[in-house]
Amino acid sequence: MSGRWIGPVAGALLVVAAAAEDLQPEREAAMGAERNEAGGEATALSGLSLAEAEARFGPPAEAEEILLDGNVSEFRIELLNHLDRAALAAAPERLLEATWSFGPAENVTAWYRREDGRWAFLHAMRWAPGDEF
Repeated sequence: MSGRWIGPVAGALLVVAAAAEDLQPEREAAMGAERNEAGGEATALSGLSLAEAEARFGPPAEAEEILLDGNVSEFRIELLNHLDRAALAAAPERLLEATWSFGPAENVTAWYRREDGRWAFLHAMRWAPGDEF
């Protein structure tokens, strides 16, 4: 008797799981996510100025100007792939940190630097809302 009860439930769970897997490529394509050779991720925000990103995705859920020096938190450590730690220690750089939420399981934070009077893209990182840094 319990076998008949578990069977339909287990079958329904398998169908839902398969459907979710089938939608994952479409979801990533819609987000514009691509994996590069190094295993990092470029997002739909890559290369877009702040104004262009806001025009495409709306205003970020959170945004703040930060002063980045040589002492970088784990959350911002990837910025050192784009900025020189010694130069930051000598002359901290003002960046804009903006986070968009792309659903309950995914956020994207992008960092921008001031160039020619506009916020130009520097780097972006995808992360899950529950991640701890």
